[in-house]
Amino acid sequence: MPSLIFTAVAVACSMDAPWPLALCQGPESPLEPEVAQDPEPQGEPEPEVEIEPDPEPVPAAQAPDGVVDLGEVIVTARKWEESLAGVPQSVTTLTGDDLDAAGARTVRDISLQVPNLLVTEFTARRLSFPYVRGIGSGQGEPAVTTYIDGVPQLSTGGSNLPLMGLERVEFLRGPQPMYGRNSLGGVIHLITARPGDEATSTHEFTAGEHGFMEYGLSYSGPLGSDGVLFGIEGLRSVRNGFTRNDLTGNLVDSRDMYFGRAQLLLEPS
Repeated sequence: MPSLIFTAVAVACSMDAPWPLALCQGPESPLEPEVAQDPEPQGEPEPEVEIEPDPEPVPAAQAPDGVVDLGEVIVTARKWEESLAGVPQSVTTLTGDDLDAAGARTVRDISLQVPNLLVTEFTARRLSFPYVRGIGSGQGEPAVTTYIDGVPQLSTGGSNLPLMGLERVEFLRGPQPMYGRNSLGGVIHLITARPGDEATSTHEFTAGEHGFMEYGLSYSGPLGSDGVLFGIEGLRSVRNGFTRNDLTGNLVDSRDMYFGRAQLLLEPS
């Protein structure tokens, strides 16, 4: 009798299921009919994209050339020495080496490397007027003042000064309340270099058209006993005029200028 039951179940399974008997697993786990799927359309094969591996990071020791580390830049924009990174205003600082590399002789020459600064010049240097962000003035009360070691130069000839013996030049853009009423547009601050412990001297002569001749010299070093340092710079510049007054026939912009500065530094032992 058990054999007859087993045979009946097997035949029923084979008759109800359109699949082979090997796929029938009995009444406890009936198989669901398989749904035929349409074949996928065969189109053009997608092109293979080659993925390049990410480049390996370059070690710091093998960094590309041209990277310049400025280090800490010290300024006196707020009348005390501090790092430029902590000054909450727009400041451009140029060192003495920057001035030499640019071949700048006057404030007007170096203004070409300072954003938002324009120094006009009409013939004579006393007619040079600085403008910062469009703010400036002509003769009279200046709106952009030039300072030398914290001392304002308020005369009409104190804007386009020669650049001699400087440690750095600071260009402060915008109103400067700590510098007074004549700094509505900004301040140009010339900081001179202190005399050094070793004796050094320079001599320079320049000649050009319109009879231009300029001679400059400087000395820096110890003076006599220990702890006394002395520095001096001098400049002599002459040039024939090249702008003629049609009414009088005279040249109106000839130059005959002297410039000098001296420092005495006492260092008690």
